[in-house]
Amino acid sequence: MKAGVSDLRDTTSLPVLLVDDFGDFLVANTNGPWLERMLFSAAHEDPTDDGEYLRCVLATYPRDREIVGPGSVLRERAKVIPPSPPVPAIGELDTWEASSPDDLLSLTGRSSLLASVGGPSPSSRRGNATAQTTAALPTFVGQLDGAHQKRLGTILGRAVPARWRENDADPILRPLMVAVSDASGVRCQIPEVVESNELLPLLLSERWPEREPRASARRFAARCGNEPNPIWVDNYLSDLERLDFNLLAGFLSYVIGLRPTGTGLRLLSRDFVAGHRVQPKDLGIALAGAGLGANVQERIEWKVYDQRLGTNLHRRELLLPRRGAGFSLPIVSMLVGQSDLGNETDAELTLPDAAPTHAAWANGVPVPWP
Repeated sequence: MKAGVSDLRDTTSLPVLLVDDFGDFLVANTNGPWLERMLFSAAHEDPTDDGEYLRCVLATYPRDREIVGPGSVLRERAKVIPPSPPVPAIGELDTWEASSPDDLLSLTGRSSLLASVGGPSPSSRRGNATAQTTAALPTFVGQLDGAHQKRLGTILGRAVPARWRENDADPILRPLMVAVSDASGVRCQIPEVVESNELLPLLLSERWPEREPRASARRFAARCGNEPNPIWVDNYLSDLERLDFNLLAGFLSYVIGLRPTGTGLRLLSRDFVAGHRVQPKDLGIALAGAGLGANVQERIEWKVYDQRLGTNLHRRELLLPRRGAGFSLPIVSMLVGQSDLGNETDAELTLPDAAPTHAAWANGVPVPWP
């Protein structure tokens, strides 16, 4: 790859490298960080002569398995040009019972996710599209950084549709938000298949759902986004005496069911809580006994750490190592619906220090499943 990029240099032409689904590769593949550094060096180092040097075009889009926000220096220095909605295929308007391309845009947001949605009639197709969109919302929202989520929350909270900002953040919000024209100009609109009551509780700008396990799991999945293996840190995951493991098993089952195929979840907690030493095998037995299925167990890795080895993690956090991002979280008993939230909610961490968590994980003892 590196030699191939070097071969692109030519004083008589403009070398351009097209990279498809770059964000997906950067996040999900172990070679992603290496590719990022190599391409950045090739694209931005000073040329050795007066000829052109490498230009990178990242042929991808945030809703197409992409990330938005910290994670790619190459992307952060790039000008983002969101594509225009595609021209409807022959028969597509009739399939959805839409009167025009604008009508279809207002209905589906022209999301590629819905291209294969079927149904015996246009009305049933619309119902299936709404259900599929609702299921995908946590991953869609999880791809947006805090600023984009705040903008989306502001738009949703307005009584009068907000003006569309073409040169600002709004194009990144497609297909959760689309541009429609009326007599007063171009306005923001939620597509019909996006249910605002399902979207709003996922945003960082809103309160965490209280004593609603399903809604809480969707919010948690939205913080995970498309991160392959986020780390959930909470010492009270080990509290065998006070934590309701039936609620925890249900919560984890919800979360894993919402996450993209091939992703998982890592749990990290202390082996000493509420004055008692906790054995890893007892945690596995308790959670499996509470109904956590084998199909969920295989996607969860749990470790307990010993604070006497030098690390004691006091905060409740969700870390996304590949993206270099993280969030503070309410305590586990609040997330699973066992106790009231009070003033607790989640918040995006600024430059999270992941070193103590990684050290505790490296020295942790795995929780075995029975």
